[in-house]
Amino acid sequence: MTSRSLVIVAFAAISVQAHALSWTTVLQTNSSTTSSLRSVALAQDGASVYAGYIQNSARDVHRFDTTSLAMIDSRDGAAGSSLQPKAIATDDRGNVFVLNRNTGTNISSIYVHNANLSDVSNMNIGGVQVGGAWVNKVGNDYLLYVSREAGGAIERYNVNNTGAMTLDTTFGTGGTLTVSGGGALRDLQVAADGTIFVADRDNNKVFRIDGTTNAQTNVTLTRAMGVALYGGKMYATSYNGLNSKISVFDQTTLSFVEDLGVDTLDGNAYVRGGNGEGWAFIDIGTDGRIWMADQLFASNQDRFIVSEAQAVPEPATLTVLGAAALAAFARKRRK
Repeated sequence: MTSRSLVIVAFAAISVQAHALSWTTVLQTNSSTTSSLRSVALAQDGASVYAGYIQNSARDVHRFDTTSLAMIDSRDGAAGSSLQPKAIATDDRGNVFVLNRNTGTNISSIYVHNANLSDVSNMNIGGVQVGGAWVNKVGNDYLLYVSREAGGAIERYNVNNTGAMTLDTTFGTGGTLTVSGGGALRDLQVAADGTIFVADRDNNKVFRIDGTTNAQTNVTLTRAMGVALYGGKMYATSYNGLNSKISVFDQTTLSFVEDLGVDTLDGNAYVRGGNGEGWAFIDIGTDGRIWMADQLFASNQDRFIVSEAQAVPEPATLTVLGAAALAAFARKRRK
């Protein structure tokens, strides 16, 4: 075997399964009881980002400038502290949809706000324990997808007129799509072609649902919680205490690409002081920055963090590849 062959074999054996990132704290909360930072959603223009807290010490939604990281707006719960902002979604009209659950009940509601979180409208959606939310524009229609924390189903609403939102009965069966084998659904995102990606925390899965056929596939991920799409990949958080991570999968095949971690936070080694809760919802901007909720990282403390710019690299998992594929990879790297 030539020396060149030895190099190729050695290179092919490399399997990088963890990519560390440097992060910055956007906001850290400290209180007598955890605020439970959960939901994260970027505005469609990328200029601001929203984060929601669901427990007694807060139950509010904050808006941050994505450049300065300063908080520029905040609302102390929609209709008071009894509503938990479980999920947030935005559209290109500047609307912010906050999906609330009335604490202690299964009653949920959709609250629509302007970009500055001032009220627009609201609608009670009954006994649906909301888990996640996403808005897709299809032609001239704005469609709000809402996952359920119990029951393994997704509902879709037509929100063209935010003052008269309606259940879209053309979706699934009468407006509700059952996720086969699904249960405690949490965050979801929908690709431009209508393909749905939704995390199922208690069943340790992320589901991919074809937007045309409704064919369903899934990949296993311990306590899957947050989901985001970027560059042909699907990023999902593992809400798993000290073992929390972001796992990256191919958006089409769901094949594993790599795991992402938090290397440094604010220039220091990342430290998670407790094993409670974990990494919750995420969103990714066009610049590749990842915005993430680090829930209960220490006793009664939550923090909202953002990764370095251009954080999403080329696939880092290199399994045993053929010589031709390796040569192509080398050519790409030299360009």
